[in-house]
Amino acid sequence: MSCYTDEISVLKDLARGDIEAFNYLYHKYHQRIYANIFKVVSVPDSAQDILQEVFMTLWNKREQLGNTENIGSWLFVVSYNKAISHLRAIIKLTTTGLDEIIENTLLADESSTHTEQTYSLQLALLHEAVDTLPSRKREVFKLCHYEGRSYDEVASMLGISVQSVKDYLKQSTAMIRSYVNNQRIRKESITVLGLIAVLAGS
Repeated sequence: MSCYTDEISVLKDLARGDIEAFNYLYHKYHQRIYANIFKVVSVPDSAQDILQEVFMTLWNKREQLGNTENIGSWLFVVSYNKAISHLRAIIKLTTTGLDEIIENTLLADESSTHTEQTYSLQLALLHEAVDTLPSRKREVFKLCHYEGRSYDEVASMLGISVQSVKDYLKQSTAMIRSYVNNQRIRKESITVLGLIAVLAGS
């Protein structure tokens, strides 16, 4: 592997489709990018999948990145956005009555800017809610929506019926919504609307 002295040269070679330049950037950044993703999703397999998506995006957009001043920052932004999108997908698949939650929540200033720290706190609330689930419900929830396994796969893995998987997911959703709503009522440090805004793309 070549020893590049600056990233401008790396990006020029990358734009030409140089695999060596791509490998250089991967080896330089992949551990830090993985850590950034894992802070958001907290699931190793999901974090690894998102990491691969990030570097696939780097490769697919290589011809557009020649003038990028800081490719490391670009990678961190892409990784963060993909991690957030992953969690949005989970919420859209599992949460019902989202409009009801929004309507019953005090509206925050839509123009306000969320800091990364605020995002982290909001996402921590989601993980906290999942962690409060009884062990079997939590296991089913994570297998279905963190790892993307089918009902049949989960039923086979856990030795339960497909209907039981569906029932566990329905119960888990209700428990997560209840937990998050209780946090809003208790007026702890973060608002439910902020969580919904991040995860539902409001």
